[in-house]
Amino acid sequence: MCDEHLESRASVNEGQGEAAVARLGKTGILGPDHNMALKVSRECPKNWPVKQVGADSCYMYSNGSLLSWFDARDKCIEHGGHLIALDAKDELETVKEFIRTTYSFMPTDILFVWLGLNDIESEGNYTWTYFGGTVSVSNPLWFPGQPDNNLDNENCIEFYLFGINDNICDLQNNFICEYNPLNRP
Repeated sequence: MCDEHLESRASVNEGQGEAAVARLGKTGILGPDHNMALKVSRECPKNWPVKQVGADSCYMYSNGSLLSWFDARDKCIEHGGHLIALDAKDELETVKEFIRTTYSFMPTDILFVWLGLNDIESEGNYTWTYFGGTVSVSNPLWFPGQPDNNLDNENCIEFYLFGINDNICDLQNNFICEYNPLNRP
């Protein structure tokens, strides 16, 4: 179901993106380089939604397809991406806006979404699986009182309301995949 939804959403968005760029090009709003905007929107793989204007990455939200952290990671890899890595200060806001506009959710509706962050290899050392960067326990992204490694069994990180939280990797959550055409491995 997730794959079918994502493919139909991508084809609708791609067609809308091309039509919008064509309309704006005709009005002169985009200027003489308007074909570049069309090229940028095609940097996402075909089965992904069109990239947000100004974003470096393409994002895909599971939208009800709940998976464990490990299965979500594998699903993102299957689609040519990775679980999202928040590698810029404003990326969380970009992702919230993407979900709001693409899937018609309000930021307060975005609960329990797996991120590509964990401390599986070394307790208390939170590492992004895609690029290896770390997040300290004092980072303001953490939800108040987190991380807490409740019952010594919380090693995978989820986005929860307005912050990040450590939780049990086998829980079933939504997830966000990321594809950055500029930083391919």
